[in-house]
Amino acid sequence: MAMVQERETTRHVAMLTSPGMGHLIPILEFAKRLIHHHNISVTCIVPTNGPPSSGMKDVLKALPPNVGHIFIPIMDLPKDAKSTKLISMVMKLSVSPLRDILKSLIAKTNLVALIVDLFSTEGFDIADELNLSSYMFFPSNAMFLSFMFYMPKLNETVDSSIEFRNLNEPVQIPGCVPIYGRDLSFSVQDRKGEGYEWFLYHCKRYRLAKGIAINSFLDMEPCPLKALKDDDQMGSIPPVFSIGPIIRTVTESIDSIECQEIRRGDNDSICLKWLDQQSKGSVLFVSFGSGGTLSINQLEQLALGLELSGQRFLWVVRTPNDTSPNAAYFDSQSPTDPLSYLPYVKIALRPNDHNKNVGEVVDKEEISRVVESLMVGKQGKEVRSRVMKIKKASFMALKNDGASTKALDDDKDKYKALLVAIASE
Repeated sequence: MAMVQERETTRHVAMLTSPGMGHLIPILEFAKRLIHHHNISVTCIVPTNGPPSSGMKDVLKALPPNVGHIFIPIMDLPKDAKSTKLISMVMKLSVSPLRDILKSLIAKTNLVALIVDLFSTEGFDIADELNLSSYMFFPSNAMFLSFMFYMPKLNETVDSSIEFRNLNEPVQIPGCVPIYGRDLSFSVQDRKGEGYEWFLYHCKRYRLAKGIAINSFLDMEPCPLKALKDDDQMGSIPPVFSIGPIIRTVTESIDSIECQEIRRGDNDSICLKWLDQQSKGSVLFVSFGSGGTLSINQLEQLALGLELSGQRFLWVVRTPNDTSPNAAYFDSQSPTDPLSYLPYVKIALRPNDHNKNVGEVVDKEEISRVVESLMVGKQGKEVRSRVMKIKKASFMALKNDGASTKALDDDKDKYKALLVAIASE
């Protein structure tokens, strides 16, 4: 009886993630933050485009015992679909099994809420059907969230025959610096494509959430976050809680994060060992995210430009693709060696142990100039100084009395229940 009583009283939260490791890892870290601060348990529901990868399984096996997971494998998807469309198709086909999973959790646990991520808005309808409160975890930044809310208006005000990249004037996203249409998300660069339609579909549904937790904090993005709380700029949108930065923790205590060292064993990556031997602040880290992909020509120019700069660097290299700038999103474990595409250059890129859109190539001289400016120039010193200030601010935001922690459990806030799985629900 005691075990049944515990299952009935402990609040339980279901989390629905979009497919891909780039979405899975942030929402799992968010889940760990929740159970660290509150007496709840979590089930993470993971749709996948096919069988889950070994890397995905390893990440899920390492979770605490009060964070469970359930896979929804979706098979036989079109191989030529672009990422936004493919993600959306997976989520659409996950609706029926999601309904069954939530019904099962309702029967077995004290399920109080469903939290979805940025491309899992299909979950709002099922939550409403089952009388569950539904919230969103937005793993990206406040500027992008502001853009998502602004997107339906932008779509209405710009003639449908005009592509955003051809706009003469920059787009003024509420609370953000003006940005040219050509620099907007790849998903909105073809307004006649299915990817654009899906992107717009999700943007319009964000207002269905009862609240949104965002992976940012005030010192990082003061203007966008203030705009997201301003009805005059945004209209009526759900309350937004800045609970970032969400990071992959290496110890239990967040308060000691400033002095933490990454724990390494005998099987350390040779790249990390090499990094430990370099002077502080002397290495440039080059990465284009979990799915970012360069063309073959751009990959070669980047390699040559990095060598030409004479600066140390550590580069996450992915197999190039001449048709899509995010081709690696669903295939981070490339079947071909990405290093085989590189020109022979004497760089630290190849350990001895053996975002421009596709078609827009930056040459090696320009890359070298920018890298040198960043690493040894006056502008680079200013950038690093600002980054260090934000880094210190992020430590403060995560402390027990910090702004992001307070967003998790400030009972004085009129939207107090957001991330606790909503005690009053």
